Amino acid sequence: MKSLIQTLKEICTSYPLSEKVLIVDHYRTGEQILNEFINTGHCVINLKIHTIQDIAIKFLSQKFIQIKFITPTIGSILMTSIIKTLKDKQKLHYFHLLETTPSLSMTMYKTIQEIRLSGYSSTHFPRDIFKMKDKASDLQKILYEYERILEKNSYWDETKAFLKVIEQVNIVEMDKCIFLFQPNLSFIGIEEQFVSMLLSKHSYILPIAPVYEITPPARFAFILEAHGKAQPSDFSYLLSNNHHLGNIDFELFASHTEEEEINEMLRRMMQKEIPFDTCACFYSQQEPYQMMMYQLSEKMKIPVTFGEGLPITVTNPGKMILEILQWFKQDFSAPSFLNLLQEGVFDFDAESPSILSITRMIRNSEIGTGKERYLQKLQVKIHELKEELNRDSEEHHFSIEKKIAEYTWLYQWFETLFQFIPSHYGGGKWKGYLDLLDFILEFAKIQSVYDKLSKDALVEQIQLLRSFATEPNSQKEMLSILEEYLLTIRIGASGPKSGSLHFTSFQQALFINRKNLYYIGFDNQRFPGKVKENPLLLDDERKALCANLPLHREKAKENIFHLLQALACSTGRLTISYPVFNQQENRLNTPSHFFLTCYRILINNSEANNEQLIGNLLIKSHFETDKINQKEWWQSLINYGNHSHISLEKLEGLKYFVKGYRAIEKRSTINFTEYEGKVNAGGYVLDPRKNRNIRLSSSRLEKLATCPYKYFLEDILQIAPAEPVNQNKWLDGKTRGILLHEIFEQFYKTILVTGDKPSYEKHIDMLITIAKEKIDYFKERIFPDCSISFEEEMNEIIESCHIFLKSEEEHTWGNVPAYFEYVFGLDGNPPAKIHLNNSESFFLSGKIDRVDKQEDMNYVIIDYKTGSAREYSLNKFFNGGRHLQHFLYAKALENQFNLYEGQVINSTYLFPTTKGLGERRVRLQDSTASENGLEITERLLDLLKAGYFPMTDDIKKDCRYCTFQHVCKRNSYSEEQYEEKMRHVKAINRWMGVRAYE
Repeated sequence: MKSLIQTLKEICTSYPLSEKVLIVDHYRTGEQILNEFINTGHCVINLKIHTIQDIAIKFLSQKFIQIKFITPTIGSILMTSIIKTLKDKQKLHYFHLLETTPSLSMTMYKTIQEIRLSGYSSTHFPRDIFKMKDKASDLQKILYEYERILEKNSYWDETKAFLKVIEQVNIVEMDKCIFLFQPNLSFIGIEEQFVSMLLSKHSYILPIAPVYEITPPARFAFILEAHGKAQPSDFSYLLSNNHHLGNIDFELFASHTEEEEINEMLRRMMQKEIPFDTCACFYSQQEPYQMMMYQLSEKMKIPVTFGEGLPITVTNPGKMILEILQWFKQDFSAPSFLNLLQEGVFDFDAESPSILSITRMIRNSEIGTGKERYLQKLQVKIHELKEELNRDSEEHHFSIEKKIAEYTWLYQWFETLFQFIPSHYGGGKWKGYLDLLDFILEFAKIQSVYDKLSKDALVEQIQLLRSFATEPNSQKEMLSILEEYLLTIRIGASGPKSGSLHFTSFQQALFINRKNLYYIGFDNQRFPGKVKENPLLLDDERKALCANLPLHREKAKENIFHLLQALACSTGRLTISYPVFNQQENRLNTPSHFFLTCYRILINNSEANNEQLIGNLLIKSHFETDKINQKEWWQSLINYGNHSHISLEKLEGLKYFVKGYRAIEKRSTINFTEYEGKVNAGGYVLDPRKNRNIRLSSSRLEKLATCPYKYFLEDILQIAPAEPVNQNKWLDGKTRGILLHEIFEQFYKTILVTGDKPSYEKHIDMLITIAKEKIDYFKERIFPDCSISFEEEMNEIIESCHIFLKSEEEHTWGNVPAYFEYVFGLDGNPPAKIHLNNSESFFLSGKIDRVDKQEDMNYVIIDYKTGSAREYSLNKFFNGGRHLQHFLYAKALENQFNLYEGQVINSTYLFPTTKGLGERRVRLQDSTASENGLEITERLLDLLKAGYFPMTDDIKKDCRYCTFQHVCKRNSYSEEQYEEKMRHVKAINRWMGVRAYE
C-alpha cells in the first residue's frame, strides 16, 4: 500500500481544498484506505467516499430527479411475482417446471441486471447468444415484465440510473470534482460508459503493487495501469523464480482441525503478547471458521469485528424467528414451542409468569399439535382450577388463584398471537403470519448490539415482504419465502476497529494493512475454490453478452490473483495455515498449491512434497499448558489417548475428572471395587428381610437377577436414563400397554354382567367399539404429532383386539375373570408377604393384570405382554432368574387371599398384540416351581445383603438394549479379567448359580 498512500498524499497536497471523490466498490473499502492514510500521519480535507452508483444518483439528484431505487431484496420479491404470473399464464417453457423459490428469484434478478447492464432490453434482446431458444424466449419475457413494473411504478435500478445520467449530464459538470479510483474496480457495459465520462484530466487511478507471473483478470479495467505506477513488494514475486523471495517474512503451520487452527492462531497472539487490534485474520471459506470464531469470541470475551457480518440466527431475535418457523412447519406442536422457550430468547414483562411456569403449564395442558388446541386445553385447565378452588379449603386458595392467573395470562397471550392467522390458508393469511412475526418480535430478548441490529433488520425485512410480496399459493411456499428472506440476513458487518481483532474473507484483505496478518483454511478443498456455473446464464453466454461479465470458470484464477495481490500489498508479518483433517467428510485434506509453494519457499526446496510438509508443520499438542480453553484441553486428551503424562496434582480444580481417572485405575485391577458395584452399606440397609421399609417388586428382582449393576445404578443410586423421544410415535410402550389393559378390562366387565363367555362372532363389534372410545379418550389427552403414525398405531390396537378375543374364546376353559388390575403394596394397599424356606420373609408390591377363578376354587394369573413371546419359550421357565414374575405373583396371591400352596395353579403370559400373535406361555406353579423360585429369590437377597452388584455375565443376552452401556463399559473387560474379579466373592458366586435355573 506504500505506493497508494504516497499517491494519495501527493493528490491531497496538490489539491487541498478541491472536492475529491474516492470511488470504491464498497464504503468499508474506502474507510480502510482513508484509515491507513491517516494512520501513516497524513491529513485529508474535502475527500468523500462514493460507489459508482452513488455518483450517478448524485448527478441525477442535482437535476431534481426523484429516484425510488430497487434494492436486491425488492428486486427478488418482484421477480417472484413475475415468474409466478408468467407460469400461471403458461407463457414460460424453459423455466415452467422449476419451483419458484426465493433462491431462484434472487438469481434471476441478478441475471436480469447483468443483461440490462450489458446494454440490452426486451426490445433489443440478444437471442442468438443463448444455446437454448426456449431459455432466450423466457428470459426476454421476464425482462419485458420487469421493465413494465419499473415503468408503471417509477422504480429505478442501476441500469436506468446510468442511462439517465449518460443522457442528461455533460462532461463539464463532472470536471468540478477530482475522481480517485480504487485500483481493482471492474465495470460492466453501461457502467463502463459512465466511468469513461469520469476519466477526465482530473481523475486518478491509485497505484497498487504488481503481481508477476500471473495474468490479471481482464475485467479489472484499471489493474494494469495501477500496477505500472507502483513499486513491487517481495510477495509480488511469489510465483517467479528470482531472488527477491529471500526477504519474505512469514510463518506456516498445519493443524488437525479448523477449531485447532483458530486456537493456534490465538495462542500465537497470546504467547507473543500481540494486541488484537494489530491483527487481522482472513479465511478462505466463511464456514465453519466464522461461526467458530464467533462462539469462541463470545465465550472468551475476545473483541472481534466481522467483515462479512454474522448470520442472524446467532442472535436472540434470529433464533426466535428460526424456532417460530419450525413451530409453523410442525403444525404448532407443543414440543416445538417448548423448544422455542428453552432457547431463552423471550423477554416477557415483569407481570408475566416465568419461562419455567409457562413451560410447566403447556406440558400440563396436554396440548399436542394444532393451534386450535392451545386455547381449548388452556380453557379446560382454567375451568379445572376454578372447580378445585371451590372444593379446597381456604388455606390453598392463594396458590390456586395464582395458577388461575398464570393460565389466564397464557390463554390471553396465545389468543392475541393466533388472532393474526385465519383458520384456513387463503387470502389474508400471508399478512397474518407477517403480523404474527412482528408481534412476537416485541418479546425478543435484547442482550447485545447484535440483538438490536437483528431485530431492526427483521422488522425492516418483514415490512418489505408486506409491501412487495404477493400472497403465496400455499403454506409450504410461504414458509420457504420466510426462511429465505428472514433467516439469510447477515448483521453487524464491520471494517477493522480499534481494540478488536478483524476477521473476514481473504477477498477483503487488499486494503487491510495491519502488522500481523493470519490466513487460515488454505487447503486444496477450499482454495482456490470449485467451478460452478450459473445455469441461467452460462459462461459462454456471459462472454458473448459482455466482455467484462465475470465468468464462473475463471473464479479460481481470480481467487488466486486476489490473494497474491493482497499479499503483495501487505507490510505486516504473515502466518498462513490449513487444517489437515476434514471432520465433515472424515478424510484427510491436502494443502493447496499456494500453501505448498509457500512451504517450498520457506525451506528453499522446490521439490518438497505434502508428506514432508505435514511432518514439519503439523502442530504438536500442548497437553497441560498453553490451552486456549477447556474444550481444547479435553480434545487433546481424547485425540492422543496416552494419559501417562497427566499430573493429577495439577488438576485439583477438576475434582470430577480426577475421580474418574482414579476410577479407571481401580477398575483395571483384579479386585472387585466400589466402581463396579461394591457397596459397603449392605446388611440391614439393603436386605428387605431385615429392613422392613423396603418393598421389592417382581421387576426389580428380575433386574437384580439379570444385571445387579443395573439394579445398583437405578435402584440404589437412583439414576434414571433419559428416555428416547420418538416424534413419529403417538404412544410410548408403557402408555400403549395401559390403553390395551383398559380396553380388555372394560370388555370383560361388560360381558360379565350378562354372564357371557368371550365369543369372537358375538363380541368383536362390542370390543372394537370399546377400543375406539378408549383411543379417542387417549387421543384427547395425548394428541398425536403425526396423523400417519396415529392411524398406524390405531390399526395395530384394533388388530390386537381381534387377536385377544380369538385367543380368549379358545382358552376360556371355564375360567371366570375375578379381579382386574389387582394391586398390593401400592396406592395404600397392604403389601404381600413372601415367606422363604428359612422362616424369613420380605414384602412384595405389584399389580396383577387379571386373576381368573376356576370352578374348583383354584386361581389362574393372566399377565398381558405387549412384546414378542420369543424370550418366554417353554424351556425358559425362570430364564436364569430373568423371569420371576409368574412365581412371585402366585406367592403374593396366596398370601393376599390366604390360599394354600398350589391353589394358584398357573401363571400365564398372554401376548395379545401383533408382535405376540395371541400366544400364551403357561407356567405351572407346582412344588418344584415353588422350591426353585424360593431358592433363586434367596440367592438374590443374599446379594443385596452382601452389598455386591456385579455386571451381567452374559453381554450378548443382557446388554443389547441396555441404556447404561456407556456407564458400565462392560465390553471393556476381557472375559479373563471379569472372571478374576468375580471369583473370590461368595455372594457373587451364589448369584451366578441362579443362571442354572432355566
